[in-house]
Amino acid sequence: MSNGMKFIHDRNSNILFSLHDSRVKEITYYNETLTLQVNKIYEFVEGEERSYPGEICFEKCDIDLCDVLIFNKTLGEGRFNGKSIGLQQFMDEYTDSEFEIIIEGYYGNTTTFTGWLREDGKRPVTAIMYIWNSGDMVYKVKKINDLKQQFYKGEKLMNKFEKRKLLQEYQVKQMEEFEENLPMEKKLFYELFDYLNDKSETVECNHDFSLTNEFLKDKNMDIEKVIEFLRENGAGCDCEVIFNVEEKFEE
Repeated sequence: MSNGMKFIHDRNSNILFSLHDSRVKEITYYNETLTLQVNKIYEFVEGEERSYPGEICFEKCDIDLCDVLIFNKTLGEGRFNGKSIGLQQFMDEYTDSEFEIIIEGYYGNTTTFTGWLREDGKRPVTAIMYIWNSGDMVYKVKKINDLKQQFYKGEKLMNKFEKRKLLQEYQVKQMEEFEENLPMEKKLFYELFDYLNDKSETVECNHDFSLTNEFLKDKNMDIEKVIEFLRENGAGCDCEVIFNVEEKFEE
């Protein structure tokens, strides 16, 4: 990758970048290096979230120890089933798919990405990707020529304690602003999440806001205003209210 910078993930410290909401566009494997090309890699700089296109490289990766679990639905509650395939098979068979990372986990030499697998003409389903590598995990980030001096001391990154403090302050401020702009009382959102979770046990999502509309109508809420808020926060249907919006109230 040209016009980019490389950052090595320290497994014993905080992650430098977030992959939450990153979409994996392509996966390649060459010379024991597994590469995930993503549309965005996220970072907080001076209290501001910034994103850059880039790649995640797993060096000294044993692809035979990497697997993908693919389910038949987006997981919430209720019954589900699925299948487990090797990562190489996944790369061969799902070439036109897109994997959106929602949760990332790092445990020793194993990296776990949980998210949504999207294919044209099909409903998204939950998938979990397990990656094993004994080498470095490297972020290759394009065009980071505007990283601010606050995150550097000489040529060294801000230490993890200072960065953690800055991120915590930013998160508190963001939550305060988030709650100030809610289109209905916070407790009603919790009631909405409970309502949708209960319904998901017996009703399949129609990929619209039909259940949400029922709830808002019963509560005499401004439906158009609340739906607009939900869309702005990552929901395109009832199930995405649970997966994408509810977590914002838990941060």
